[in-house]
Amino acid sequence: MTTATDVRRFVLHRAADPAALLRAAVRRTRPGGLFAVVDVFADADPLVAEESNRLERLRDRGHRRTLTFGEIARLVEDSGATIEGVSTRDRPVGLATWLERAPSGARLEIGRRIDDELGGGPLTGLHPFRDDDGSVVLVRHRVTVVAWHP
Repeated sequence: MTTATDVRRFVLHRAADPAALLRAAVRRTRPGGLFAVVDVFADADPLVAEESNRLERLRDRGHRRTLTFGEIARLVEDSGATIEGVSTRDRPVGLATWLERAPSGARLEIGRRIDDELGGGPLTGLHPFRDDDGSVVLVRHRVTVVAWHP
């Protein structure tokens, strides 16, 4: 069965094979139809990206790997689709909220790592800052790629 539109929302970072997932989305989209991919994206610096993925896996066992912006765009193009448009946005999320589903031991380790970055230590890729009330906020980078099946 094919559809005129298909949306893949926050699944690439959980997929064992993101390329296969996108190829399947193109197959399900009829020629001339659109599909969209919405997900978070990692820092282009491989060391920073690896650290953010390590912290994400501590927080969420289902997390595989957050791709970079460039990797997501390449995978969409390699799936046989033509990119129609791309938009990005930053979404702030409180550290306490982000950690709600993390195991307690992971919360402590992640919290220490965030404090380290806030104190001038190595980047985590989670872009933490202190809000006006002193609470820690992370900035999650999101991308939306709209593509059509030729």
